[in-house]
Amino acid sequence: MRARCPGYAALAACALAAGPALGAEPAPARVRAGGFAHLDWVVGRESSRDEIDPATGEPLNENRFVLTRARARIEAERGAFGGRLELDANTLRGPALRPFEANLWWRWPRGRPFSTPDTGLRGDVAAPEAGGEPPAMVMATLGLFRVPFGFDTSEPATARPWLERSTASRALFAGARDLGVGVDAAWRFLRAAIALQNGEPLDAPGFGGRDPTRSKDLVGRVGVDVEVAPGVRARGGVSWLAGRGLSAGSPATKDTLNWVDGNENGLVETSELSVLPGAPARPSRGFGRSALGADLRLRVEVPSLGALVLRAEIVRAENLDRGLEPADPVAAGRDLREIGWQIGASQEVGPNVQIALRYDAYDPDADARRQAGVSIVPTDPLYATWALAVAARFEPVRLVWQYDHQRNPLGRAASGAPTTLRDDAVTLRGEVRF
Repeated sequence: MRARCPGYAALAACALAAGPALGAEPAPARVRAGGFAHLDWVVGRESSRDEIDPATGEPLNENRFVLTRARARIEAERGAFGGRLELDANTLRGPALRPFEANLWWRWPRGRPFSTPDTGLRGDVAAPEAGGEPPAMVMATLGLFRVPFGFDTSEPATARPWLERSTASRALFAGARDLGVGVDAAWRFLRAAIALQNGEPLDAPGFGGRDPTRSKDLVGRVGVDVEVAPGVRARGGVSWLAGRGLSAGSPATKDTLNWVDGNENGLVETSELSVLPGAPARPSRGFGRSALGADLRLRVEVPSLGALVLRAEIVRAENLDRGLEPADPVAAGRDLREIGWQIGASQEVGPNVQIALRYDAYDPDADARRQAGVSIVPTDPLYATWALAVAARFEPVRLVWQYDHQRNPLGRAASGAPTTLRDDAVTLRGEVRF
């Protein structure tokens, strides 16, 4: 029997009355398990070489079969509390097994789903039931979980029309998961998520998964999820991040004697000797970093075809790159401004086929300059990619063919001069879910 409460004054009593009676048998725990695997065949990539990188010892061949990700997930909940553990295995840099998510959560009201398979966002609640918008929901999470910034960072890999996230998302939020504490909330058409996290996402080089400073990153997103017309749904939001990074210091060095055999006679001559002076130790220094972004998605149900999804996202950041060209303003002597954006569209063609096209661009240093002779000239370090994907879906299997027309600003001409090169790639992916 459900307790009836006459007014707000009896709120505490109602909370107790709504719960299990004293001494009653606790509700049984609900356990769910699942996972998926992505197996890729990189048919061809222009930058691939049958060589070994002398600096890292890593092979430069990209034309290969690779286990991009294989994840196993288990979730358990009892009443308002629950937990989630998800492990990831891959062969991107050799066989690896690591945690992808590991968290505890509390949810109110209990028993209501706070995410849907097509979004994976705890802030995007389940579709409203007949008769109106869903009620207010709150969910608190502690542990390793998503970074609540934008949409591309949080979209599940099995729902994304393309093989991977945009370049900007992978550069600024490597791994897209971080340790911390967060709160998600929803009320009618409003959505909000905020988190206090280490600031070193899971795949960030150097300090990934750890925190070298006592300060934490404050990151969040506020947005809306509203049906603007029959068969047309809009989701959009604004995201922000504020935190601090750390520039590693260096130990003290001694004076060293250097000999250059200028005349190549094998004899040490006084004119060929020089002294390289030592340097004092340089302590580590912190620096500020921030980001502001906006995202918008529009889903339209097209008769006889299926869902048409249009999307756009833009982010402007400062000293935030942690995946592609890690930002270190202390070493650079200036702040590094990053700008990234993407636009895309995907169209279902019946229940089994989907076609998607996306353009994304990322500039890791909007103020970049380089020496050209005696002059200092601006450079264009823009990473840009056109991605065309065609998918065939036969649950629980999805097959994806994708062509990437990529722009590599780090190329070198035959003379050794910096230049921009093409880095096109064709990839086939097999996905299976269980």
